[in-house]
Amino acid sequence: MSEEFRMSLSARSAALLAAALASLTLAVPAHAQTPAAAAAVTYDVQIHVCDRSGAGTDDNVYGRLTNFISHP
Repeated sequence: MSEEFRMSLSARSAALLAAALASLTLAVPAHAQTPAAAAAVTYDVQIHVCDRSGAGTDDNVYGRLTNFISHP
């Protein structure tokens, strides 16, 4: 191989490599978008329990809910 041909091949290889790198760089976004962190969901729950006469029995709700959750 002549020296001139080798230099020409080397220049072509460098140009092809640069073109491939440029196309790859353009294909990949500079800053990949990450999904936004989900905000914490909070609930403000108020439970009012009444017996048949309409009298409130809220004082016993916590005990009944705790029992229900631990023994479904």
